[in-house]
Amino acid sequence: MSNSIALVTKYNAKVDLAYSVASRSSILDTPENLVMWVGADTVKLPKIDIQGLADQDRNGDMVESDTDVTYGTYQLSEYRNRRLVFDQMDDEEVQGVLAASAGKIFVDTKVTPELDAYRFATYATKAINNSFYATAALGSGTGVEAIDVAMIKLQDASVNILNCEIFVSPTMASYIRQSDQWTRNISVDANDPSRVWRNVGDLDGMPVHVVPKGQFVTGITLYDGTTGGQEAGSYVKNGYDINFLIVDKTAVMQVKKLELLRIFAPTEALSAGTSGVYQKSNKWAYDYIIYHDAFVRDNALDGIYCHYHTS
Repeated sequence: MSNSIALVTKYNAKVDLAYSVASRSSILDTPENLVMWVGADTVKLPKIDIQGLADQDRNGDMVESDTDVTYGTYQLSEYRNRRLVFDQMDDEEVQGVLAASAGKIFVDTKVTPELDAYRFATYATKAINNSFYATAALGSGTGVEAIDVAMIKLQDASVNILNCEIFVSPTMASYIRQSDQWTRNISVDANDPSRVWRNVGDLDGMPVHVVPKGQFVTGITLYDGTTGGQEAGSYVKNGYDINFLIVDKTAVMQVKKLELLRIFAPTEALSAGTSGVYQKSNKWAYDYIIYHDAFVRDNALDGIYCHYHTS
């Protein structure tokens, strides 16, 4: 089974890339060097309040400003894990691919959708509680108009639209493409004239990201994996479908305190390149642990706008 050993090493190197490639929310990730940790589960961010301009006295000195620096603290709440186990013989029957690729499949199909759903639901809830939202069923004639209304609301609150990302449902993306506000010129691929591209990659300076419907709701319930009826883990929808969400990147903070990936082999002979031998049975075991959360800065609530529909 040297094939398993080689593939484990090869595929594990790809697991870290799986999240960033597949995730829609990863564009909002906070660089680790900007996160100030306080203890094991709390981060701090400065809030600075500075006084405005004062009249200049031609015969006097400058008017000094009081600068008030306080720190907002944010505590992580999501500590999630799962251990995948599968029999050595099952792995042998597929030439070692099961043990090697389990981690990437898990991150692609379970971890990334949950993180995206959790983050978008968090931001949507903040926007709704802040009255930066609208709710309506949209169409190709009203979709772009709804975005215009959102942009006015944000700009009136002094939000820089050029700092924003706009996340849209697949249906909303089609409304943007079909809007009667556009004058259309059909663009074809010079290398293949049979290909027509209608993607809207940027709207008024805001990059556009299409989010799958199941990951784009105003609320979710995370399953604990052990309670009756929740053994499958992951999450279920308990809110409404979002049409679009506009997020100022400077308003949010996405942090991961811990992300641990380990794979254990069924025998010593197969353990090269892994974290050791799985002691409970003759099985491969894959551990994934993540401690994370998503926050909106206390003084930047106006940087998020949510549009959803209830039908």
